[in-house]
Amino acid sequence: MNFSVSNATIDDLPNIIELVNSVDGDLEEAYPGQFVIVREHNTDKLIGCGRLKDYFYFAEVASIAVNKKYRHQNVGKKIVESLIEKNSEEYDDIPIYLLCNNENIKFFEKGGFSLLEKCPIELWTKLNRYPDSNNVMGLCKT
Repeated sequence: MNFSVSNATIDDLPNIIELVNSVDGDLEEAYPGQFVIVREHNTDKLIGCGRLKDYFYFAEVASIAVNKKYRHQNVGKKIVESLIEKNSEEYDDIPIYLLCNNENIKFFEKGGFSLLEKCPIELWTKLNRYPDSNNVMGLCKT
């Protein structure tokens, strides 16, 4: 599949919101500058997105969403790689954390993340937003 990754603009926000809502993702305090987006070359259709939330002493990979039709085609992998690169360029490689459902742990482990016993309190407080918080794990980029 041919696709491109770029930083989001304000014009992308409605499509980002729709895509992130389709996976029950986190849109709290979301603004375009946090997001990278993936577009299909042939149609220019937004097919994936993710964001890097800055907490000053760490960053969170969040709101990863890929259109169902385009999953298992390395779109999510490219989003995560782009967010890690963004962290390196914009935030001096501060630690990167994320929360994910158990079914997505292997995906993130392939990208260099590992399970945590503890993570910043700001992330643990987010667990209350998940209906099944026993099925959510914290990971950190190693």
